[in-house]
Amino acid sequence: DEVVAALGDSYEYVIQSEPRGTAHAVQTTERLLSGKTDNVIVLYGDQPYIKPETLRMLAKAHAASDGPITMATTTVENFDDENGTFFLFGRILRDESGRIIAVIEQKDATQDELEIREINPGYYCFSADWLWANLKKVENKNAANEYYLVDLVHIAIWGGETIKSIRIDPSEAIGVNTQSDLARVRSMS
Repeated sequence: DEVVAALGDSYEYVIQSEPRGTAHAVQTTERLLSGKTDNVIVLYGDQPYIKPETLRMLAKAHAASDGPITMATTTVENFDDENGTFFLFGRILRDESGRIIAVIEQKDATQDELEIREINPGYYCFSADWLWANLKKVENKNAANEYYLVDLVHIAIWGGETIKSIRIDPSEAIGVNTQSDLARVRSMS
């Protein structure tokens, strides 16, 4: 209700009545978006510092790609102090040639994987037809019992696809999930 009140009736809204994960949230938009667009950009609503130029760069990189997913990643120096909230982000695993081979959610990561400093802020551009077909394959077999949107990365990799990525500044990935996060963001403004 607060979002609708703030943005008005110039938009179409989709409600995820039962929160069952990020993939489920995107799946609820299929009835509204299917057949209306070639690509779908998905990002989380709690990260206020994403720049419009970054979204344009993500869309442009995806348009130049022949893969089904292009995602943003960022690398932090450490997970101390002001970077502490980034510890909760998924880790990007790459092979020796630099290709993304997995994204491991923090809740599911091993101790060695938790040391990886390239993280997933959750900014994606999907080829729409591929997205709608593959969302149905996402399962909730994880520590949170949720349908993770990031599982689409694994589905693409297992299908032989290459995941393209762009790198962004960590400041664009700052999220607001707690009162201390909110205080930090307010102090940055």
